[in-house]
Amino acid sequence: MTTPPPKPCEILLRSNDLATDLRALYGEGFYLELRAHFGTELGQGILAEITQAVARAYLTGLREKAVSLERLRVSDGSFILAAGLAARRLRQALADLQGKITAEDILFKSMQHHLADAAQRGGNTLAAEVQATGPDDPFAFLRDLTAAMEAAAENFMPLPGKDDDLWEAYSKAENTMRRVDRPSLHANHALQCAARALAPAWCTHTEHPFTRGAYNSKRRNYGSPALLALHSTLRRLDPDLLQSSVGTALDSVRKERKREADSDSPT
Repeated sequence: MTTPPPKPCEILLRSNDLATDLRALYGEGFYLELRAHFGTELGQGILAEITQAVARAYLTGLREKAVSLERLRVSDGSFILAAGLAARRLRQALADLQGKITAEDILFKSMQHHLADAAQRGGNTLAAEVQATGPDDPFAFLRDLTAAMEAAAENFMPLPGKDDDLWEAYSKAENTMRRVDRPSLHANHALQCAARALAPAWCTHTEHPFTRGAYNSKRRNYGSPALLALHSTLRRLDPDLLQSSVGTALDSVRKERKREADSDSPT
C-alpha cells in the first residue's frame, strides 16, 4: 500500500525556519480570504502576524499532545542526566575560554564559517546573536544556553558531583523518570491552542462574535466568520481537518474565556 505524503503540519513540526516556511504556505490569496472573514480592511502584515501565531500555536499543541501520549521510558531519565552533565562541562569550558580573545576569535570565526550557508536553527541563532550583541564576548549566548540546560536537568534531579558515583546517579535518574506526572490533554488540544491564539486578535480587530454560530442544515456547516477564519487557517496545515472539530474547539475556548471573564468581573 502506498504511504500517503506527509501533511504540511507534519513537515513544519521539523522546520528549521518556521517563519519562512509559514510565509510560503500562506500566500496573498489566503490573506484576501482571511481579510474577508474578519470583515475589516486589515493590512497583510497584521493578517500575517495573526496567521503565524495561530499556526505556531497549533503546531505547539500537536507536539504537546504527542508528548502526553508518548509511552514513558525510564531510560529517558539517563538521557536527561547525560545532557545536563554535558551542558555543565561545556559551560565550564566556555567560562575558562572567556577573555582569551585569540582563542575566542579562532573558535567563533570558525563557527561562523561552518554555519554561514546553513539554513538551520544554529545558523539563524548565531546570525541573530552577531547582530544583537557586542563583539567582545562572543560566546555569552552559548554560556547562557548551557547554563539553562544544566539548570533544567537539575530541576529534574540533582546532578552528581565529580566525587559522586555516576552509575548510582543514572539509576536515580531512571527512578525519577518513573515518577514523572504528565497532564492529560484533551483530544482537541491542538485545535484549542489555535483557537486561543486567534481569540484576542479576533476580538480586537472585528465586531463579529467569537462563536461557531448556528448550524446551517442546508449547507451542513456552522459558517460563522470566526469559525471560517480558523478552519481556513488550519486546513492549510492539515487538509483533513473537519469544520465540526474546529468548531467544537472554538466553542470550548469561547466558554473558557467567558468563565474567565465572569470570574474577573466584580460581584
